[in-house]
Amino acid sequence: MAECALCFNVYSWLAPHLTTVHKVTNSDEKRLLLALAAGRVDTQKTLCPVPGCRRTPARLDSHLRQHAELSTLVRKETMGRLKRQKGARELQWLQSTQPAIPVVSRLASSSGEERDSKGPEPGRPCADCGCRRATERIQAQLIDLGKQIESNPSTRQQWRFYGFLTGYLTSISGHRCGVFQNLTIQEVEEASRSPDESAYVINITTHKTNRAFGAAQLSLNREEYSWFRRFLALQAGLPGESQATYFFFTSRANPFRTLNKYFQSAWISMGLPGKPTFTDVRTAIATHAKNAHSSEDRRKVAQFMCHDTSTSDKFYTLHLGPFQAHERRRLFERALVEEEEEDREAAGTESPPRKGRKRTETPVSPLEGTSRRTLPWRPARGKSQGARLLEPTEDFESS
Repeated sequence: MAECALCFNVYSWLAPHLTTVHKVTNSDEKRLLLALAAGRVDTQKTLCPVPGCRRTPARLDSHLRQHAELSTLVRKETMGRLKRQKGARELQWLQSTQPAIPVVSRLASSSGEERDSKGPEPGRPCADCGCRRATERIQAQLIDLGKQIESNPSTRQQWRFYGFLTGYLTSISGHRCGVFQNLTIQEVEEASRSPDESAYVINITTHKTNRAFGAAQLSLNREEYSWFRRFLALQAGLPGESQATYFFFTSRANPFRTLNKYFQSAWISMGLPGKPTFTDVRTAIATHAKNAHSSEDRRKVAQFMCHDTSTSDKFYTLHLGPFQAHERRRLFERALVEEEEEDREAAGTESPPRKGRKRTETPVSPLEGTSRRTLPWRPARGKSQGARLLEPTEDFESS
């Protein structure tokens, strides 16, 4: 399995993919792209990218391990970025030689790669970093799978299409897996659309929290809705299509119950870390909305997800970013400073003398200290309720 340097999709046979999809026919160009996908790019005599380090080691990967301030993930991303930059320079040099078979591939610029590796800036949307790149991978894979289903219909390609499409839908909506399982063909065909057909909304009536939130909604643009229409047009060659009522159906026209499995397979095939479920993506979206948005925007996001914010407040952990954690620390330090100032002010001012209250003596009861035998009267026996009759005691009669 290797990742294509042009479309970022993962393939077991990358060479045929470069020839058929990207039309790479130059042997030197294909060799460079295959070497870049395998990570076999020579980085000798490359200046260390760590600020303040001016060394040019023979083995840059071994040299980066000596920088204890770099994590394993940062070292890996740095090596990948440098290799890609060198591969882009070699492709540019090859193109400058004007070979008989032209060079058709174009790699992303180094500045764009550096922006992707640095992560999102504070206050910027998440689409500026890896999330955008993952979305582009899914879009390219969906288009490729649509062509494969059209040319050679098979259940294997159908299941893979399900995994990529539901993964894309949950990343833009945060819905549960059951929402996609209960999506019907009729609901797709009856989707609401804007007058210029640039925006579409699919309403799914059957899901877990439909009584509290009503129908779950999928907001799609024109290109995204075209994927649904194209798959509906290709269903004629798939088993179970004649009796299917659900959009994601099996060969026996039943609702597809293993969407989570193929979503995880799609995630791994794109080279992304971990093995998340639909619930993990939903939890991440809810946590991000809680930490990054205002209370009103968070309520809107939760309502669109058919999600109760009290549930996230009770069960979801608070995950803060570096800037958010620093802000909490600043508030904590400010509270300590204010408390010390209050203590100094309290120590500098003398408290006024307390005015004592006049003590009043409590009268002592004449019966205090006497036992029950010396009381002149006692309740009559056998009278547990109502008015009680008193009978004289022996001590009182003898007196």
